[in-house]
Amino acid sequence: NTYNQNVIPPNATQVVAIAEGPSHSLALRADGTVVAWGDNGYGQTNVPGNIQNVISLVAGNGYSLALQANGTMLRYGISGFTLAPFYNSTQVSARRGLAYALKPDGSVLNSLGQTYSVSNLISICAGDYNALALSTDGSLQYLGDLPKLFGDTNIPADAHDIVAMAAKDNEYLALRSDGTIFNWGGTNTPLTPPASVGHTFTSIAGGSQHFLAISGPPWQGVHKAGDSLVLQAPPITENGSYQWQLNGTDIAGATNATLIISNLWWYNTGSYRVLLKYPLATITSPAVTVSIPPLKLSLNSANAISPDGSVSIQLDGTTGLNPIQIYSSSNLVDWVPIYTNAPTTNTIIITAHPPLGLSPQYYRAAEQN
Repeated sequence: NTYNQNVIPPNATQVVAIAEGPSHSLALRADGTVVAWGDNGYGQTNVPGNIQNVISLVAGNGYSLALQANGTMLRYGISGFTLAPFYNSTQVSARRGLAYALKPDGSVLNSLGQTYSVSNLISICAGDYNALALSTDGSLQYLGDLPKLFGDTNIPADAHDIVAMAAKDNEYLALRSDGTIFNWGGTNTPLTPPASVGHTFTSIAGGSQHFLAISGPPWQGVHKAGDSLVLQAPPITENGSYQWQLNGTDIAGATNATLIISNLWWYNTGSYRVLLKYPLATITSPAVTVSIPPLKLSLNSANAISPDGSVSIQLDGTTGLNPIQIYSSSNLVDWVPIYTNAPTTNTIIITAHPPLGLSPQYYRAAEQN
């Protein structure tokens, strides 16, 4: 904390994104303005007065970059690579002297003029000598031609369901959809996430020997049928719009900052995300995984089968929206309705009387939508 890069200023509120340089920090607020603190030896925390409608931030080695909604980019601090090729990018990431840009066509360009053709990307993260790319399926890909000197490109097997990435000295961090953070690589100061505080996290960023994390609920949740789901997107800047998606497909009419789905049913299970659309760039949010367990039909107790052959059956997980039908079958082909119940969210317990004999009897339940 030599340059107070870990001393968060009081005006860093309503933060929707963060960026970390070797010794300075940046925060993007919901209104499109930028807060900067830490090392200012090269003017990298002197935020220009004409900066506005920022959609992406980069904290490099002695410089800062701000990608604006109109596709232009501002730099303050050390001058280096030419900015023009980085205009009209979806996202920009930099560390040390190397910067990467994710273009609208899915290709990735770096400040050395190298281009990588990678498909289905959500975001990129520059490391010291290479970069990581996050795909829509939550997997990571390595970008770069330099030797793997520090193990920072040895992507571990448990790096799945990733929603965000960050880098520190020769080391990568990854945020999983369950809200936990893990790391790999590095020969510098070991990084230990503050698991003892009992928090989960929604965003991460790394510096030289430090990192920042936004604490919040995990990017996944389990709901019961009949619940309501409320997802909130950050405010957009001028000329922006929203589009919510389920499993990568646009949800018709879901173009507001808040997505509300009442009376969840099993077909609402999946991966939700929101696109923040601007004229020259689109920002894709991390995915939120929502699970709605299906109807559960089970024996009511350990003594569910009575001496007379009757069976006590229990049904849980109903939505309360539709009538319930329970069926029986002896061959899994011909199903006969044996019980009907009005819509309810309560546990349903019935006693079934299978025919006498040695033939097995099968049961299933359905909501009559």
